[in-house]
Amino acid sequence: MFKVIDTDNYAGDHPDEHVISMTDHEGKSYPLTFNTKEDAQVIANAFNQINYRGSTRFFAVADSTYKLRGPFEP
Repeated sequence: MFKVIDTDNYAGDHPDEHVISMTDHEGKSYPLTFNTKEDAQVIANAFNQINYRGSTRFFAVADSTYKLRGPFEP
């Protein structure tokens, strides 16, 4: 399984990553998962196309075991 990650476009030390999710009609959010890397890449590419050039965020594909990296914590 694969997921699309919202991450820092500038490869910072504390990218505050999030998994892309969908919200249902009751307001519950569920992470999007994909059976193939190619399917996840289609979504990541679409989000990256929508972002303006020079955006601080970037969408990448990761496998289901990927550990999200959080924000800076002093």
